[in-house]
Amino acid sequence: MTVSPVEVHTTKTIAAGRAALQEFSELMDRYIKKSEAVRPDKSWSFPKKHLVAHLFDDIMAKGATRNYNTMPNEKCHGPLKASYQYRTNFKDVAPQILRADHWSLVSEFICGRVDELDAYNTQMAEDETNPDTNVPSNFHVRFRSKQLKKSLETIEEQHVDNPSFRHFRRKLNTFLNALPAVTQHVNMLPSDNITEFRFLKVNYESLVDFCQTTDYLRCSPSFHNFPRYNCVIINTTTGVFFAQLLFLFTCNVNSTPYPIALVRPYDAPVGRRLQKDKHLKFWRVRQQPRETASEFILAESIIRGVALAPDPTTVGDFLVMDTIDSDIFLRMKQMHLAAGH
Repeated sequence: MTVSPVEVHTTKTIAAGRAALQEFSELMDRYIKKSEAVRPDKSWSFPKKHLVAHLFDDIMAKGATRNYNTMPNEKCHGPLKASYQYRTNFKDVAPQILRADHWSLVSEFICGRVDELDAYNTQMAEDETNPDTNVPSNFHVRFRSKQLKKSLETIEEQHVDNPSFRHFRRKLNTFLNALPAVTQHVNMLPSDNITEFRFLKVNYESLVDFCQTTDYLRCSPSFHNFPRYNCVIINTTTGVFFAQLLFLFTCNVNSTPYPIALVRPYDAPVGRRLQKDKHLKFWRVRQQPRETASEFILAESIIRGVALAPDPTTVGDFLVMDTIDSDIFLRMKQMHLAAGH
């Protein structure tokens, strides 16, 4: 079941899991009944099919499945084998292995906290020595991979063949003047400089364990010799929408740097929901049909990154990959419920 690998369960995820399990069981019964005409001799009495019947009862009794499956110690349970060989006298081994495992976990926890502190101190030192790479608004987003400053005129000339950059300076002026924080009229000149970045770190609170999680997103014409422009979920006053990063930069307005992203929105109407999307719980998005459809956003409005898979049957349509991690699975489930799916 897709819900079962979630690292931290709540009453809501348990209830959703039981509902999904009930639906799955009904579909399996229908499938088995139809398959009897093709394979009347096939037996469906095997442990793996019966296992899910008690799945969420086991989760309630024992905790998340990661506590009692084989994933923590793959390859013949190497750590347990080492504890048995080197830290026991081969008699009454269970308490001795448990004690060694406890020591190992405590040591790993302490080392992890020390490593986190070192990484934090290193990051803070870099921010102090390179203030232009730090987003001044909050800790939610940070730009990295700083490029040389370029004038707006140069940016437009370098992207003259890209329709998304058409009227770049004019659209930027319109965007800046619409910001509530900008109280004076802004008129960026062709000679004014901006600083491009090609790497974005987005910190957000995971819906799974409510801890901070970081997405590392690329917006680069050459990442390991290939263009890489990741997609994101963007929060607005009217709701969320999906978009592809096209250009990351900061520009100064009245001595205040603003972290801005040029994105291509995937918010075109998709029409009536397809039957297969209903059955498979797909969330379909569509590119704006106009090649010039691009807009500026404040980088802090980015919620997190997202993976979109092109639909081979419909050009311009994409499906949200909601099984990449547990957080995006829960976020998309909330969006489905809000949309009445």
